[in-house]
Order: sequence, then C-alpha cells, then structure tokens
Amino acid sequence: TLLKTFTVQKGLLNDCIYALLPVGKEASMFASSNFGLSYVSLNGKIINYTKESGLQENEFNTGSAIKTAKGKFYFGGVNGITTFYPSSLSNIKDTPVLSVTKLIIDDSLYNFSSLVQNDSIRLNYAQNHIQLDFAANGLFNANEYEYKYRLGGIEQNWQTTHLPTGIKYVLEPGTYLFEINCRPIFSTDNSIKKTITIIISPPWWQTLWFRILLALIIVAAIAFIVQQYFHKKFQKKLSALKLQHEIQLERERISRDLHDNLGAYAAAIASNVATIKLSDNGNEENIFHQLKNNSQSIINQINDTIWALNKEAISLTAVSDRFKVFLQKIQPNYPCIQISIEENILHDEKLSPTNALHLFRIMQEAVNNALRHSKCTEIFIKIVSENHWKIIIRDDGTGMKDILATTSGGNGLQNIQMRSAEAGWQVSWQDASPKGTEFSIDTNTN
Repeated sequence: TLLKTFTVQKGLLNDCIYALLPVGKEASMFASSNFGLSYVSLNGKIINYTKESGLQENEFNTGSAIKTAKGKFYFGGVNGITTFYPSSLSNIKDTPVLSVTKLIIDDSLYNFSSLVQNDSIRLNYAQNHIQLDFAANGLFNANEYEYKYRLGGIEQNWQTTHLPTGIKYVLEPGTYLFEINCRPIFSTDNSIKKTITIIISPPWWQTLWFRILLALIIVAAIAFIVQQYFHKKFQKKLSALKLQHEIQLERERISRDLHDNLGAYAAAIASNVATIKLSDNGNEENIFHQLKNNSQSIINQINDTIWALNKEAISLTAVSDRFKVFLQKIQPNYPCIQISIEENILHDEKLSPTNALHLFRIMQEAVNNALRHSKCTEIFIKIVSENHWKIIIRDDGTGMKDILATTSGGNGLQNIQMRSAEAGWQVSWQDASPKGTEFSIDTNTN
C-alpha cells in the first residue's frame, strides 16, 4: 500500500480538512476546508479553488459532502452549496495584474499613471525619497498572493512579503530597475512579473553638459593665463626695446641740444678768449662780460637738461614755475619790455621728462625771438589747461613777417617745429590784434 502525506507545505489550503470525496476510479479526491476546496492527486498534484474561482464561499461545513450516482459532487458551506462534475471541471488559471496602488515622493502623494511612461519614472535629484504600495488584481484577495521584490543596483537578494506596502527607498542620482513578482500563496502556477525603471536625474552641476562646459572653461582659463603670461613677457621685452629706443632718441636729442646750444656758446667763449689775447685797446672788461654770459648760458642749459631727466614725470605747473624763474633772470636784460604771465591750470597734466624739456625749450625760443627780433614793448604769456592744455605767447612787435624771417635758422622756427612734431603738438604763428605776433602751442590736434 502506497502512503502519502499532504499538508499546507505541500500546497493544501489548510491542514484541517472538513470533508473528502474520491474521484471515480482515479487515485485522487477533493477536500474541503475553511479556506476553500483542494483537488489532491496521489501523484502529488494539488489544485486549489477559492471563492474567486466560483465557490459559494471559502469556508465549508464539517462532513457536508456527497457524491451522486451520476458522479456529481455536492459540498455544503456557510453560504450555500457548491456542486460540480469533476470530469467537466475546467482548471481556472489565475493571471493577476500587478499595479502600483500608491506612490509617495518626498511626503507628497502622486498619481502613478501620470508619472510613468513605458514603465519608467523620471524624477529630479530632489525627488529621491520614494515610497511604493503594490497589489495584485486577480481571482484572489490581494493578501492571498506571495510577493517578491528587489531594487537592482542596491539590493541583491529578494524581499518576500504578503503585504507589499510602504516599500521605501532613498536614492542617489542614477537609473534603477525595480522588480516585483507575485503568485497565489497556494498555487504552483508561474509567477507574474513586473519591472519599473526609476530614473533620478542628477543636479545640473553633475550633468554631462555641465562637466563639458566646466572643462571648456578650465581649458579657456588655462589658455588665457598662458596667453597673458606670454603677452606680458612679450610686452616686457617690447618695453625693454622701447626703452632702449627712447634712450637712443634721448641721446640723440641731448647731442643735438649740446651741438645747437652749448656748442654755439662754447664757440663764443673760444672767440672771447681769442679776442682777449689779441686785444690791445682796453676793451677787456666788455669781453670778460660776454665770456661770463656765455659761461652762464652753458650752465643754464645743463641745469635745465638735468632738471628734466632727473624726474619720471613733470607736471604742467612745474614747467610753468621753472619758466617763471627763466623770465625773472632775463627780465633785467630788457628793462624796456614788460613781460607778464597768466595761469589757468584746472587740470595739471603730467608730461614725460622729454616732452617737459621740449615744452620748456619751445617757450624759451618763442620768448627769446620776441625779445630779440620783434621790437616789442610787451610780451604776454598765457598757460591754460582744462580738457587739454594750450600755451599762448603774444607780443606787440613788428608782426609775423619779421618773426618768420628771423626764426628760420638753427635755433628758430625749424627747432620749434622739430620739437613740437616729436611731442605730437601743434604750433602756429598768426598776426595779433592790433599789432604784433601770437604764437601758440596746442595739444588738441583735431
């Protein structure tokens, strides 16, 4: 005799059986319990039927079962009688549908169907606190299914439950695959599977486009720093070359000044000395006086040059003050000529040493020409500096014709024009009213 034992562990609905009915000559039977009806075969096959399969109710009465002569089965239950022919009983296959019944994101309830697209949920990086509730919609109650779930990328093992609610995760940015399976508790049918892709978008500072942009900015910054380094290096070299060029120009200018001015005075001194040697008429005092003047002129020229070259920058006021000192020294030599100067310097512009010396020499040349050649009785000098500076030297002498004729030599018009052109200034002579000449130096060349 073959003896087999069937329990809940083998697939029965309940170990407590209320009634048994054998199925014809087959080695099988139907067993009722308070959880439904089970078909049990000696070969080990068990098929369970519940209220969702069409029974009057899951609970049957003890000993309430009968089989008619025609083979029809009757089982009495708490809600009536269930009757059927075993030979015509079709095996009802349960195909439940897994659904998300609740979706909570950061303590806010969302409609799952409004967020999901092709079984995918896309959320931003701040929506990373997720809670899910699931339920199976089939022939059985939702809690009569066994559920298994896991979140790929975080969980390796399956979580098993009969009540898949309150499933919570706190997720970092990334892509996750949530898997869930379910099957009826007492069924050997294949389980139903569902997968949901959860995508947590990274913050903008972690996105690929931002990293590319940041990389480009870093490369651009490095390129800019390198470019600035080589630019400064080039500028430094260029400044050194420019300084050498300016030194060379300054040497040439000083050489020119020495040749034009000091050379003339030195030649005059040599002539004075020769005259003293040859003189026998008692005119030595006059010659000595000329010798003194020429020597003093050389000293003044040297002092003016040193004054300019010893400074990095010279203000227009400083040039004006030194020019006043020059006027005070020469005024006693011309007692019949009144020299006056007026200043209106609102913007005290800075000049380079070279340009300061150019300006001083031009003003000296213009006043000396007026004193020596214009036959004037009055010389007026005006220095103005507002948006740009301008200097006017006006006399009441014989006019432009005599001035232009007498300033054509080495220390005259050509010298003034050469200095003004080198400094970038504009000089002009014009008839003054009612008589005389007006000479001007203007930095506004427009």
